[in-house]
Amino acid sequence: MSAEAFVKPTYKGHERWNVPAFSFLIEHDSGKRILFDLGIRKDVENMAPSIVQAFKSRGWEVGARKNTADILEESGFDIQGGDIDSVIYSHHHFDHVGDMTTFPPSTQLVIGPGFKEANLPAYPVNKESSALQSDYEGRDVRQVDIAHEGAGLKIGRFNAYDYFGDGSFYLLDTPGHT
Repeated sequence: MSAEAFVKPTYKGHERWNVPAFSFLIEHDSGKRILFDLGIRKDVENMAPSIVQAFKSRGWEVGARKNTADILEESGFDIQGGDIDSVIYSHHHFDHVGDMTTFPPSTQLVIGPGFKEANLPAYPVNKESSALQSDYEGRDVRQVDIAHEGAGLKIGRFNAYDYFGDGSFYLLDTPGHT
């Protein structure tokens, strides 16, 4: 993508950037497996039209060779058998939400405060939405109210939620990016 979307002035020889996207597998002592983010879906042309149009208008070439589920299956995970209990979206940008339909409906989706109000219903029900309704239908979508469910827990200045209840993994409410 154009570096100008992030830095001005751009530097000669660095006008375009290759930007990575990540997904993190977290395995808990309880046997629970969660994914933190899904990166970019491989069939970007099937994202919500508002997102595809934004790529085109900015001249961005966005893509991934594989979905996160493909990578996990190649590593021996039985995605359809429920090896992944939950997917947590750090936030709702296209390079974090991947393709939730590559996971069975038994895989819970965990989202942060304000996500439902900002994104649901999704496309095609809401033509302006940047999210896809198919990612949510028939799935347990849990919106974590970190300030409330965290019962006043803070890490630094951020409200925190002890995801497993044992101090091993926290979700933080870090407003500002989206």
